[in-house]
Amino acid sequence: MCRRQEKDNAGTSPAQGGAIKCPYDPDYKGKDMFLPILGPVEGIYAEPELRHIRMLYAEKVTMVYKWVGYLLDHIRALGLAEDTLVTLLSDHGEPMGNGEHGHGIMRKCRPWPYEELAHAPLIMRGPGLPAGNRVSAFTQSCDVAPTLTDWLGIGVHREHQGRSLLPLARGEVGKVRDFAIAGYHRFSASIITDDWSFVHWTKPEPISSTWRSSQALKTLANIPEGEEMWTCTPSSVAEVPERDELYDRKADPCQLNNVAGKDPGRAAEFYAELRAFMAGLRTI
Repeated sequence: MCRRQEKDNAGTSPAQGGAIKCPYDPDYKGKDMFLPILGPVEGIYAEPELRHIRMLYAEKVTMVYKWVGYLLDHIRALGLAEDTLVTLLSDHGEPMGNGEHGHGIMRKCRPWPYEELAHAPLIMRGPGLPAGNRVSAFTQSCDVAPTLTDWLGIGVHREHQGRSLLPLARGEVGKVRDFAIAGYHRFSASIITDDWSFVHWTKPEPISSTWRSSQALKTLANIPEGEEMWTCTPSSVAEVPERDELYDRKADPCQLNNVAGKDPGRAAEFYAELRAFMAGLRTI
């Protein structure tokens, strides 16, 4: 996650090759966690270690914040600020432990489209876009390409599955879609609305893994026989819950209390809507 050096007893300075503590957890004295082990956290990490991992992540976010600012300063210095659209986004979030931090896993090692993995930042800065706006409307990664082609004057191609976000960013509309879709091919699909999130789990037959050419790599990645999945992430396991899940996003934003059993009618409605949407994608 970030480079971390231990301070020696002599108290040497960073300039002398000494210590640099994580600024968000400077008193941590446990095991170094610069590259956390992927997988379930139970029995592996103590709570102070989990907190330290999250603080290292916060440090990395701060580093990105600093260097994005450096990039923007140079764009302005070159006189390009009024001709440049800057779009900053992440491909995914990051599970980091128990409860609201990650449903019991560390990093993206399960095909679970929960909030901590599926909710990713999208920041835009450009001429004609109001500064400082925070928009709560749903967007998806497939919206980035049509947004950029729209801004370049090329327009949105009919084969784009996404939608241009420029009207949303300019404040011309309040939303560009009624819900968002997240999932992991062949294992999960989720539909997210303002008030609810529904997750449908599938259990396909075992499929090829990127480790298939090397049994040693499969063993190293701890992938059990019959649970292979296409992945480039060691310790990834094709493990999904037994039943579909429904969450009240207002009362339970971290998706910890599955209410599908208490509200089966609503869960069935979301399942039908999700199926219809996914079937529509096959016709594009």
